Amino acid sequence: MGKTEGVPLRIGIEVFGTQTASRLRGIGRYSRDLLMALLAGDPVNEYILYGQAGLPDDQVPTAPNAETRMLRPGACGPTLAHAMERLVEENPDRLDILLLLNPLEMAPGYDLPARPLGGLKMAAVVYDLIPLLFQEAYFSRWPGPEFIRRYAQGLERLKEYDALLAISESTRRDVIERLGLAQERVVTIGTASDGRFFVPDWSEPMPETSRTLLSRLGIDGPFVFSVGSMEYRKNLWGLIDGFSQLPMELGRTHQLVLTYNLSGPERDRVRHYARDREVEHALVLTDRLEEPALRTLYQRCSAFVFPSAYEGFGLPVLEAMHCGAPVIAGNNSSQIEAVGDAGLLFDVSDAGKLAECLTRVLSDRNLSRGMGERAAARARRFRWEDSAEKTLEALGSAVTRPPTPSLRRAGSGRTPRRRVAFFSPLPPLKSTVAEYSDRLLEELGRRYAIDLYHDIDYLPHIGLKSDEYGCHDHRLFPRNSRVLGYHAVIYQMANCPYHSYITAAFRQHPGIVVLHGPSLASLPLDAGLLHQAEAVILPSSSWVRSLRERFTDHRGEATVIAIGESASEGDWAAVCDAYEAIIERVAAQRARKARDRSSSTRPRLRSANIIGSLAFTSSLVPATRSPGHFVGRGLKADHFLSSSSPGGES
Repeated sequence: MGKTEGVPLRIGIEVFGTQTASRLRGIGRYSRDLLMALLAGDPVNEYILYGQAGLPDDQVPTAPNAETRMLRPGACGPTLAHAMERLVEENPDRLDILLLLNPLEMAPGYDLPARPLGGLKMAAVVYDLIPLLFQEAYFSRWPGPEFIRRYAQGLERLKEYDALLAISESTRRDVIERLGLAQERVVTIGTASDGRFFVPDWSEPMPETSRTLLSRLGIDGPFVFSVGSMEYRKNLWGLIDGFSQLPMELGRTHQLVLTYNLSGPERDRVRHYARDREVEHALVLTDRLEEPALRTLYQRCSAFVFPSAYEGFGLPVLEAMHCGAPVIAGNNSSQIEAVGDAGLLFDVSDAGKLAECLTRVLSDRNLSRGMGERAAARARRFRWEDSAEKTLEALGSAVTRPPTPSLRRAGSGRTPRRRVAFFSPLPPLKSTVAEYSDRLLEELGRRYAIDLYHDIDYLPHIGLKSDEYGCHDHRLFPRNSRVLGYHAVIYQMANCPYHSYITAAFRQHPGIVVLHGPSLASLPLDAGLLHQAEAVILPSSSWVRSLRERFTDHRGEATVIAIGESASEGDWAAVCDAYEAIIERVAAQRARKARDRSSSTRPRLRSANIIGSLAFTSSLVPATRSPGHFVGRGLKADHFLSSSSPGGES
């Protein structure tokens, strides 16, 4: 496939994954095998493989139509990132497209290069978005906010690439949904494993080499096998729980063999956990095994269990299937498309379901053998030749496709909207306020250009999925505010650790405050501080008394708070009508104060002015809205604000 009929493409491919410490596992193995299939099946196009000087290159494939370039940090900058930037920007090898096989590598000194505007076409293989989907589990273990920032930057840059190649349909769905990309820009190229190496062996008696290996590992009878790590999604504890619930006879006669990457303290934890469940006698822990040994365990296990809560594909499942193992896997993500009807799938949150599946397989030899045969047949459908063909087709289409337009708001051509800063926890954080704000932003974003300011330890899904919103680390707000001059600043506040950064920001930059939750007495605000607010919104009428009792101005007058129930009724347009009225009223009041200070012809307005949403005039909201009342000074208005829940907020 060429630029024009008969003209070969010049395809650059980054091969760092074949050189790093993981070059014999995971991404490294995938990179190597996909490369070998590409080069073996395509003698027409020209390939330039880019590695890193100073690292092993024995896993980098070769071919007559492929050249290898080793990038040297220092020749054009101190890091590998500088070398990649130069390659992308200058394109010294006159590439038609550059494919990155390990785009979200978090190694020191490396960042995903940005796609040059109007320059070299770029594509990348995407294995999964697991850190984004399980942020609380992953980000908390990363070295610090800088890693989260780099990961977010990588995702944003991927969104601008000309083609993204997903290793499974599950990953493709995640990329489209979470990054907000058009379907035609994300292609599933699939996964395979070496079906010439991973093969069944049902021979009896067992070959002596296999018997010797099993004996050396401490395996002396039928066994259940699993591979994985201590990552929480790998669900090791659930596996042990499920095994411990086997009928007594099956538990007594079977071993549980785990080839997991465990440190010394982790091994102790696993043994202690198994001891508490009275299955330590059955436990066999191996070190990392070379592929020949791994193949033997796949071939000879009574069942292979992969209890993962989420996978980009789950290569061990496919390897076990090639070897004819009866496979039991999680009923989620890509495992469903890998296993199909050739194995058993179970709810990984329920150890009892795993025990039921194991009992069926271990107690029925005919079922076990039939599952193994179906698994081996299904595994043969996954071929590297097919993945290579889909990859080449996707690269060719990206080369001939018009350049990907920037998705940034600045280039949208939309009539400029007033800009609002918005502080709130947002999904994936699990809280009522996060859900409330997520729904509110869908409507409010149609009326204002909104910049979201989030805490440093997570990435809001809405900011990645839609380029309609700016999405910023909250520490950038002072700088951005000076440059952008926000029309309004909105703070969603509640008594929850998710809001601590919001309270700190409000102390320095007062704005419109939305208070959530009936236990307002526990909010980290005092009356003097709250009186700095430009406006106070209380989204539920049930919380008014608590606020009135706590916050009055220095003359003892009750503060005026907006109340109502529209959000709980699903009328988010009505909610945003009221927000818009508040924002515009506050902006007008702010402008009037500025004029007063400038002219010094009027008495200065006290800074403790707290307003209700429509306490000044009922004409700010269409008369079709259901009428309501304000608490304080007996004023009436034509609209309510509300929360999705009148109960406790977090």
